Formats: sequence, C-alpha cells, structure tokens
Amino acid sequence: MRPVIYFMNTDPDREPAFASETRMQELAAGLSRTRQEKIQAMKMPGARRLSLGAGLLLSHGLKQLGIQEQQAVLEYRKNSKPYLKDYPEIYFNLSHSGTMAMAVLADVEAGCDIEQVGRNREQVARRFFTPEEQAYLGRAGEGEAWAEAFCRIWTMKEAFLKVTGEGARIPLTDFSVHPEADPVTVVWKGQEQPFDFCQIPVIGYQCTLCTARRA
Repeated sequence: MRPVIYFMNTDPDREPAFASETRMQELAAGLSRTRQEKIQAMKMPGARRLSLGAGLLLSHGLKQLGIQEQQAVLEYRKNSKPYLKDYPEIYFNLSHSGTMAMAVLADVEAGCDIEQVGRNREQVARRFFTPEEQAYLGRAGEGEAWAEAFCRIWTMKEAFLKVTGEGARIPLTDFSVHPEADPVTVVWKGQEQPFDFCQIPVIGYQCTLCTARRA
C-alpha cells in the first residue's frame, strides 16, 4: 500500500458539520473512546474541531482498509509512537494547523506535518534552524516567499521527527533538511538519513510527508 493522504477543512464557516456542537458530538460518538477523550480534553473550540477532524480522517482511511477505527486497539512503542496492535503492518500519522487536519496511512513508517503560512517566524528560524537552513531562507526572498520557505523547512523537520518517533528527543538544530537537493534529503549526525520527502500543495499551507525509504 502506497501512502494515502487525506485532508479536511474544519472551518465552521465552510463545513456545517463543525458549526454545531451537537453535530460534532454525534460525529465524535462514532470514533474510539481514546479519540473522544482527546477531543473532550481540548478547551478551545478550534482545537476540538481539529482533533475531531483528525479522528474522522483516520477513521475514513482505516475504513477503506476494512478496519473500524472504533474497534482498533492503539498501543505505543518505546518512543511513544502509537501503532495499531492488530495491524502492525499499517502505519499512520496525523497533523493539523489553522483549520486544516491531515492524515496519512502507509505500509512503511510515516510522518506528516501541515503548517499554515503567514505568521512572522524570524525568531523561530534563528533559534531552531541550522546555518544551512537559514541560508536557504536567505535565498528565498521576503514576505510571502520567505514565509512559505520557512514553513517548507519547518514541516520537513517536524515530519522527520514524527517518522522517527523521536520528537523532542532530537533538538531541531541537530539535523538539517535540504529542500533544494534532488532528492530532498535530511542530514543527521553527518549522514543522509534513509527517508523520502513529499510536499503537497494546499492553498495557504505547507504540507510534508516523510516516509521510510523502501529497500
């Protein structure tokens, strides 16, 4: 199974299902208890909508494979990355930003990240990007071009951390992503890592999928 990517806009002005708390509760009732608890734990309405959207995407993706999300048992590896206990051959990952939720299902380790373009992130770049990544930003230009380049790097770094399951265990400045390379690469501990990147165009967002390289 090649990676399959799903998106959902949870903007209540565009999607009526997210404009009504009653309807959202009805949709959440069809998901697993674990996902329902995640949704309920979100204090802000926007965060609840995103958590619900991510759960609905995962449920839909699993359904295409003949699996009911409500009955799927989640367990966690030593690195805290979740997996499906009864379907260890299926890998999944979720992300959300702004009003968009994203999900990926694959037959290899996968990580995804979506980031809304627009906020000023110069201080973040100076703190968390390597000299090589900052040089890439310097070549990107200004304004929207710079913001898109920033999100391109940021989503690549996040997707890499998620595919490895290392998360905050690896400082963001300990590895470099190279968006201009062909193919796009990530270098960690002085070596190119065996992962492939794919960036997906979504208006107003940057989205990256990172998967373990096939033998």
